[in-house]
Amino acid sequence: MRWFLFLLLCLPLRAHGGGILREVYTGISGGSVYDLTNSAKYKAGAPDTTNWVTDLFEAPINGADAYGQRMHGYVIPPQSGYYTFWIASDDSSELWLSTEPSPVTNLSRIAYLSGWSAPRDWAVSGTQQSAPVLLEAGKLYYISALMKDDSCGDNLAVRWQWPDGTIEGPIPCAHLVPPGGPWVPPQISDQPDDLTVTEGESAGFRVGVSNLYPVACQWQRGGSNITAGTESNYVVSVVTLADTNTQFRCVLSNSLGSVTSAVATLTVLADTNRPSLARVYNVGTTEVRAVFSEPVQAAGATNLSNYQVLSGITVLSAVLDSDLRTAVLTVSPLVFNNVYTLTVSNLLDRSAASNAILPGSQWTFTAREYTLQDIGSPSFTGTVSYSANGVEMTAGGAGLDGQEDACTMNYRLQSGDFDVQVRVESLDPADPWSMAGIMAAPRSTRTVPLPPSRRPRASAA
Repeated sequence: MRWFLFLLLCLPLRAHGGGILREVYTGISGGSVYDLTNSAKYKAGAPDTTNWVTDLFEAPINGADAYGQRMHGYVIPPQSGYYTFWIASDDSSELWLSTEPSPVTNLSRIAYLSGWSAPRDWAVSGTQQSAPVLLEAGKLYYISALMKDDSCGDNLAVRWQWPDGTIEGPIPCAHLVPPGGPWVPPQISDQPDDLTVTEGESAGFRVGVSNLYPVACQWQRGGSNITAGTESNYVVSVVTLADTNTQFRCVLSNSLGSVTSAVATLTVLADTNRPSLARVYNVGTTEVRAVFSEPVQAAGATNLSNYQVLSGITVLSAVLDSDLRTAVLTVSPLVFNNVYTLTVSNLLDRSAASNAILPGSQWTFTAREYTLQDIGSPSFTGTVSYSANGVEMTAGGAGLDGQEDACTMNYRLQSGDFDVQVRVESLDPADPWSMAGIMAAPRSTRTVPLPPSRRPRASAA
């Protein structure tokens, strides 16, 4: 097992959508949802009034007596992962969710209230809260809230919790779309831009749409479809000089038609810079990682004669990591808190010119028991400083849930049974969801993996 000390921030994500349809059925007595669904009006699909709600998944409060209502449409999750839903109402209510856009496919009741609650009171009964539901970001899921009022007060609202812990109650209609769409063909709001990058870098293209309903995307390179280019963003991970003047565009479509974006041209500049050491650090006592400023050729990166660690340390093996920028060196045992210097020569980058690292390039590092590691794409690079009594960390990120974890960890590898305690002396939160603490996760790969979803949430102690 290995365990991590980490600090992270939760950042807001942009949502999309537009509203939800509200149907009102008047003149129906009784306070149970069955009284609504068994009525002739409901069975005939003949509500007395309908309207689009465009602010929150919530009905007007204390609007009438002896009526029922259904608020339904599609929810579009902003993150992939497990969501929890709640419903509040006066009188009774039911919340239904489908695992597909179709309202009749895999539709199930996930929460309900048999009695009544005050507006936005989510804790009257345990049945108001759903079990965790796995949803995929950007996908449409049919959702329906049914409510029946007999007399006196009336209300209806639905809230949810995101995989990263964000709670929205009621759910903003920015994450919802009414049933019946799409109503228009794809409408492009942001055209892809021309890009100029240096060889070896990545190039990312994006197209934006104003449609409430999602549209299908198909990126093309030189007029031919790109197999993996089916999202609104497309990234060429590593460009070469041969990619210069290549043209990219995106074809967007829905059931009502299609539209093609403007053409974006990629210009690639020659790389004339030498590769250099960007960071050197240890992982435990027998592994040193040398990170270079750009991808390097494997032949030089795996040649043991190109590395030397001063202070009597022997380099036993060298492997180029999958990022092509990190050489993983197996060495004779290091001593924690000792200072070492790594010397590197004869490495070439992957440019057409095969630029060479400056001979005798050096990096001095202190062997630490813990290793600082950014996970995902945090808002900034984490830092750590050591003192006699502990460590001080800075970090940012969206959280530790779902499939897009973003945080910073200071970790060590741990085998066998262990008993470890960490005291978080202070936390200067930049966001209400900031957190710091300790967690343990199994080591599944050579590099630090993303923490698994459905993990215990860390907290300050």
